[in-house]
Amino acid sequence: MNSQQPRRPTRLAANLYLVLGISVLIVSASPKVSTPQRYAIGIAVEVGLVALMLVFARLERLPIGETLRLRRPETRVLLLALATVPGLWIAGVTLNLLSSLVLGYTTSVAPAQYPADAWQALLLAVTTVFVAPACEELMFRGYIQRAYEAPRPWLGAVVGGVLFAAYHLRFQGFLGLVPVSLALGLIAWRTGSIVPAMVVHAGFNAIATLLLVSASFLSTRGVGTVGAMLLCAAALAAPVSILALWMLWRASEPDEALDRTSSRHSVILRWGWIVPALVLVGVFSYAGMSEVVLNRHPERVLDNHLVLSTAPTWLGTETWRYSIQDRLGRERGEAICTRTGARSPAEIVLTCEAHHTGFDLVEELPRPFRDLDFQPKQLPSGLTDLLSSARAAEPTTWSLTAQWSQPDLRLRTLSLHEIQGVQQYQLVYAEPLPAPVGEETFSTEAPLSSSGSSGYHLALREWAWRGSGLAFELPYGTHVAMVVRNQNGESGVTSAFLHVRGGEPVWTPAGNYVTWRVDLTWGDEMGRVRKESAWYRTEPPHTLVRYDDGSVSYVLAEIQADGPQPVE
Repeated sequence: MNSQQPRRPTRLAANLYLVLGISVLIVSASPKVSTPQRYAIGIAVEVGLVALMLVFARLERLPIGETLRLRRPETRVLLLALATVPGLWIAGVTLNLLSSLVLGYTTSVAPAQYPADAWQALLLAVTTVFVAPACEELMFRGYIQRAYEAPRPWLGAVVGGVLFAAYHLRFQGFLGLVPVSLALGLIAWRTGSIVPAMVVHAGFNAIATLLLVSASFLSTRGVGTVGAMLLCAAALAAPVSILALWMLWRASEPDEALDRTSSRHSVILRWGWIVPALVLVGVFSYAGMSEVVLNRHPERVLDNHLVLSTAPTWLGTETWRYSIQDRLGRERGEAICTRTGARSPAEIVLTCEAHHTGFDLVEELPRPFRDLDFQPKQLPSGLTDLLSSARAAEPTTWSLTAQWSQPDLRLRTLSLHEIQGVQQYQLVYAEPLPAPVGEETFSTEAPLSSSGSSGYHLALREWAWRGSGLAFELPYGTHVAMVVRNQNGESGVTSAFLHVRGGEPVWTPAGNYVTWRVDLTWGDEMGRVRKESAWYRTEPPHTLVRYDDGSVSYVLAEIQADGPQPVE
């Protein structure tokens, strides 16, 4: 081969290829697909991008085997590479946790990410443990990293690692990917083979896949047990991982097989790579900014049209029994709700009865811990509110009757009677609407006349059950009118924000569910932000499987139904 011919990918070609790859990822990422479709699309995209990379390499007349480091490594090298996985994983987990604490959120995901049965779990494992490591290593360590290895090979590992972390388009998760990204590049460069990097990548993904599958099929306690075991094992193995990485470095020679001909390239090849690089920076910056805003301040950018509707399965009667639990998952009471629907009159009626005992988690601790006189007010305000609501609750009994119209589920009448400790409260809703309670303390940017409210009114407690009529999607958020009571017990209306946060697996005594999580946030008269959350089964009917009112959780324990039933 002519020595004047480039023997490594040009940065222009590598960046153009990465721009095309990111474009394919964005176009193919649809939150509305089913779980099997999501994995099938993922496999097709990965394989397709490898094929596109081979086309780029062919157009540049590069030696495929030499460029992609398709060399068979020694068994010892593979074992050392595998031994680095626990340390890299726990470093990534630590940095990911740190970034989530600093940013105040974790990245939202669609429910289709979680497998619902053994077949989907197998498909997930094939995608993440076999297809993704093989394809992404060929793309990044085999092709993109090569373009940046001149004049300093280690620079290629660093740049390729940063690009690989950014390729996932997760701003909050970027920091957690950096350790393994840099390690993959250095291992591929030092060993001269792409295979050890594939092994490390597969091991890293295998741990994440195990946790994802556990979250989808095990109870909360089971997931915690699996996570704790993995963390302990990884922490104990971390010194071995550091030693293995050092031994890999010492036992291998830098791969200098490709010559450095970049200086002989034309001006376009030498400097044209900056243009697609700027495009990549713009894409990553926009994706990061959008993620932060959508997760931290969704009320500032989202105001979708609120649409609620009944389903055929709402005809007849369905009764749900909920176990009321504290933050430690201990049962404190029970709630029973019944929904009755009929074609004539065209209305749905919800009735609920609930009672839970009072508790104080601090008082229930062993005496030495109680004597520490821990005061939550010593913490930042956000943590103070969380701990205060989570640690104690007064005994509460409440009953609710609500009428909704069909098929749009607008609230017609509501009667909520609640006893907290010795205080009694009554919340009543009926047209004409009650007068607003004070000022709109939560969002002055979205008045009650906002188009997002669409004439809908949500109310304390009842909104969680009516929310099963939502059209769930990402990203979704809408400003609504919220029926609340003031300190004098009078009913009124204020502004609230309804936000579909994303998918989460939820374990209940009635079974395991992949759910949509929905948050409802508003401000009370004292200027405090109030939030309640609800989790709905993703598959129709969208049963409410968990509801958190800020102090206790209502967890589905049993379903009893009369009338038309859905076909599973």
